Amino acid sequence: MRQHALPVALAVVTIAGFAALRAQAFDAFDGPVASSQRETDLVDLYVFRDAEQSDAGVSNDIDAIMTVAPGTTLNGVPTFPTNARYNLHIGRVTGGPTTTPAGTADLTLSVNFGAVSGTQQAMRITAIQHAAPAATATVTVNTDGEPLLTSPPAGTGALVHTAELTLGSQAKVSFRAFAGLREDPSYHDRARFLSILDGLAAGGAAPAPFASPGLGTDAAAGRNVLAIALSLPPNLLKGSVNTTVFDTWQTIEVAR
Repeated sequence: MRQHALPVALAVVTIAGFAALRAQAFDAFDGPVASSQRETDLVDLYVFRDAEQSDAGVSNDIDAIMTVAPGTTLNGVPTFPTNARYNLHIGRVTGGPTTTPAGTADLTLSVNFGAVSGTQQAMRITAIQHAAPAATATVTVNTDGEPLLTSPPAGTGALVHTAELTLGSQAKVSFRAFAGLREDPSYHDRARFLSILDGLAAGGAAPAPFASPGLGTDAAAGRNVLAIALSLPPNLLKGSVNTTVFDTWQTIEVAR
């Protein structure tokens, strides 16, 4: 299922005034419960400014896309487990883009899913303000009063919700949300990677580098991931802190 490819991952993203610090990575098939519950195995987190997208540049929002369930095919479309909570953590960095982040979350956006009904699931989005003053807000419906639902399977169009929340004393903000199946946006030439490792282990001459993307073999081609996408206004990320730099990471919590 081919959709728009997503940009490279960012470890730290800036809203304005600075160049983004980019940290590229590939992460799949290494979660502690990946063998038994693939939908709780993290893949990659992508964070970027909405205005940077050639087909979407309509706002100053920050787009965050969490991907899980690596190597999924179209057969047996996976669903989000009801015993898992998918978390986007945001740390506010006040010293500029070259400052080392503290590694603690000031704000967390958590997403939970209900049981499958037909081909969709209801989702609940909770914003948690950890920094003082602490506050929590939960959203289950969009601005039309309809339930937040995952996107239906391929061929029926993506379902992107617009919703609102009020976090503590902050003003009400509008954001967009999507959850569902998408093509894995990462590129991973696994065959060449293993060949390089074999060459290094053999102790011979330095192995040839990776081929260009057009010549390499993408191990993720034709595979999919489950994606949770949140398009968040800067005011929500900043809270009462005057900053344009944020440290972001994702976690999954599973109830046992």
